[in-house]
Amino acid sequence: MRALQMPEPTATVAGLARAIKIPIVSDVAEATQLLAPPSPSRRRRWPWIAVACVAVLAAAAIPTGIWFVHSRASLHSLAAYPVWGGSLTVRAGDSTYFGDNVTAERVFSDPHNHQPFGLQIDSIRPVVRENTAGADIVVLRCTLRDGGSGPMGGNSAAAHATCIKLVPFHTGRVDLGFRTGNDDIVVAVTPRHRGIVRVAGVNVRYNAGIRHATQHCGARIETITK
Repeated sequence: MRALQMPEPTATVAGLARAIKIPIVSDVAEATQLLAPPSPSRRRRWPWIAVACVAVLAAAAIPTGIWFVHSRASLHSLAAYPVWGGSLTVRAGDSTYFGDNVTAERVFSDPHNHQPFGLQIDSIRPVVRENTAGADIVVLRCTLRDGGSGPMGGNSAAAHATCIKLVPFHTGRVDLGFRTGNDDIVVAVTPRHRGIVRVAGVNVRYNAGIRHATQHCGARIETITK
């Protein structure tokens, strides 16, 4: 009797494994490699990457912060030119005094606030538009004798009646206000001969707290000497 012979297999074990989705050794090894945790050297790089990102963000934020503070600090604190104006006929050799050249903006926005306004003036100069009278034009600091405004186009006697002190001024701290002892910035005009003097206020560079600016302010002044 002949022994029965089994047919030869038509597929390899690997082929059958793939056909029925049974992972073989090479597939398991590959999956294990993909799921393995990062190496210690790779883990050590992450803190440095985080530090670099923080440094980049800080480098971008610092200039932005400086710009913001500077833009807020540069807001003008003084009333803009012209605060007031006047035209007078004067004699040669006589001085005329014009006050209220540096006035806090809040005088107009909050007229009931009578607190003095502290200001550090770094420089101040009159803006002379015309001077055919050969006039001496100077900036003075008036310390108020009584409450109210400084001299408003008066002569020397009137100015000294208004001011306890009236001295040349270039730089320094002032306390602007309308109370006794407060300061007022005055422009004095002394023509030497016939002619016209026109002064368009003053240019002031100043600091007020964190605010700082160069500003054109003051009175529109005209004197005529015949």
